[in-house]
Amino acid sequence: MAPVKPGRFKFDPESIAQVRNHLGLSQKKLAALLGVPANTLSRWETGATTPDADSLAAIYSVAAKHGLSAQFFRRRNKAAKVAKGRTHLLAFWDFHHLSPHLSSLPNFLDGANASVRQELDRRFPAMSSHQFKAFAKQSELSILGYQPTDELQRLGWRVWEDTEDLSDDIISQIKSDCGHEPENTILVLLTHPRRDEFADVVRELKSKGVAVYLMAPGAVKTTSLIKAVGAKHWIKLKGIPKAVKDRTRLLVFWDFQHLSPSSISLPNTNTSVREELDRYFPATSTSRFKVFGYRSQMTAELQRLGWGMREYNGDLSDEIISQSKSDCGHEPENTILVLLTHPGRDEFTDLVRELKSKGVEVYLMAPESTMHPWSREVPALVEAVGHEHWIKPTGPGWSLVQYLPPTVASYR
Repeated sequence: MAPVKPGRFKFDPESIAQVRNHLGLSQKKLAALLGVPANTLSRWETGATTPDADSLAAIYSVAAKHGLSAQFFRRRNKAAKVAKGRTHLLAFWDFHHLSPHLSSLPNFLDGANASVRQELDRRFPAMSSHQFKAFAKQSELSILGYQPTDELQRLGWRVWEDTEDLSDDIISQIKSDCGHEPENTILVLLTHPRRDEFADVVRELKSKGVAVYLMAPGAVKTTSLIKAVGAKHWIKLKGIPKAVKDRTRLLVFWDFQHLSPSSISLPNTNTSVREELDRYFPATSTSRFKVFGYRSQMTAELQRLGWGMREYNGDLSDEIISQSKSDCGHEPENTILVLLTHPGRDEFTDLVRELKSKGVEVYLMAPESTMHPWSREVPALVEAVGHEHWIKPTGPGWSLVQYLPPTVASYR
C-alpha cells in the first residue's frame, strides 16, 4: 500500500461541531467533558486554531462512546495556479465598510471568520505564513456592551483602530506588508466592491508581482475595484453579509418635530446620523436628506449641515407621508428610506407597510433611549419596520434626546 503524501489531507473544523451537534451538547458542555476552556473549543470549530493529537483523541473517544465515528481530516483541493510557489498570505478586512448590522454582530463574527478561513484554505492550501488584520473605527468597537475587538482578536485577527476614515491606514499597511516579497505574496482584501479608492493600490501591487484578490458579496455590478482586481480574482463569499442588495438610492427623512436634539448637540447628532448611514449603506451613490419641522433658530444650521428643510405650520405627518410616497415611487426596488422619528409614531405604520410591499427597503433610526422607560409593548411602527431594520445610534449627539410622548412635539 503506497504511503499517503504529506500535506494531502487537512484538518476539518466543521467535524468537531458536527460531533457536538449530533450529541446535542453546547460548546460549554463539550469543553467541560474535554477539560478545555469553552473559547478554546470555539476556536477549533471556527478554524482559528487546530487541536493537538491528544485533544482529537479525546473528542474521538467521546464520539465513540455514543456510536459515532468522527472524521477530522479531509482531502485538500488542488491549489490555484496563481498560488503555486507562493507561501505568504495577507488578509485585510475593511470592517467599517464590510460588516453586519449591529444586532447580528455576535452571531455573525464566528460564522464569517469560519467562512473566510475555509475559503482561503481551499484556494491557497500551500501557505506557510499568514497575517490577518481588521480595520475598524473606534466608535464601532464597543456596541451595547459587546466588544467586537475582543472577538476579532480571539478569532486570530489583529485589529487596527482609528477615528477617521480608514482608507489611508489600509493602503499604507498593504504597501508595507506586500513590499517585502511581492512575488511570494497573496493579498486578499475583504471590503465592499464599491470601494474604488483601493483600485490604484491594487494596480500598483499587481505591477510589482503581488497576487491580489477581492473577497466580498456578489450582488454588485462591475466597479473600478473589481476591474482592477480582475473578475476571476473576485471571491464571492456567502458568509459575508450583502449590502442592502444592490441599491444605490438613499432617502433620509427626519421628523424633527418628534425627534430632535438640543441646539448644542445638533452637529454631533448630524455626524452620528451620517456615520451610521455610511456604515449600513456603503453602496449607495445618490442621497437625499430632508428635515420636516417648524421654523426655528436651528433652520440655518440644518441647511448648513446639508439637510433640505421642509417647514410647515401644522402637524407634519401628512407632509412626511406624502413626500415619502412621492420620492420612493420612482425607483422603489432601488431605494432605501430611513425615517428618523420617534418609535411611537404609529401613524407611519401603514406608510411603511405600503412602501415595503412595493419593494422599498425601509429603516427606522432612533436611539433606544426615546422609548418609554417602563413600557414593554413593542410599538406598531417598530413591528412594521422590523427589529432588524431599527438602527439605534449611540453617538454623543443623542445623549440629550429623551422620551417624549408621540403627541408632544419636541422642537426647539
